[in-house]
Amino acid sequence: MQLPPFEGLHPLVVHFPIAFLMTVWIPALISVLARKHGFQWMLVTLLWFAVGVVGAFAAVFTGEAAEEIVVSTSEAMKHAVHEHEEGSEMVRTLMTVAFLVFAVLTAWVGLKKPKKRLVAIGAMITLGIYGIGAIQLVKVSHEGGKLVHEFGIHAPLGQHLDDSAHDRDD
Repeated sequence: MQLPPFEGLHPLVVHFPIAFLMTVWIPALISVLARKHGFQWMLVTLLWFAVGVVGAFAAVFTGEAAEEIVVSTSEAMKHAVHEHEEGSEMVRTLMTVAFLVFAVLTAWVGLKKPKKRLVAIGAMITLGIYGIGAIQLVKVSHEGGKLVHEFGIHAPLGQHLDDSAHDRDD
């Protein structure tokens, strides 16, 4: 078994940031509800968020590589690929900003005992940016699905048959 070429890694990479970024609210909610262990759950959220953001960078990077080999057969396809790319970059940026705000908030809570009102303001800022990013992520994910299922764009996954199967055809 061989790994796909770099251009073919996008479908393998893209699902991880979608999963992590769409569910990062779960440990965040637990951090609010778990009074005794709230800070520990903030750290879990921070790690969960970090994995999602790193994955978003990887997804955009591999998506740009995959785009280089896509042959656009129509203006509609070209437009759909462009919209998917632009939206993905926006998701990456929004989630990175939300992660950084949350990281500062987590560090502040860990180092000091800030006033609850200021923590709430920081949490609301994080939630607002994250919410916009999550809505955009759903849209971009749907657009990616359309690229595959409506336009038939597939990443190269390598040989589907081994050499012995080719030998039988001769």
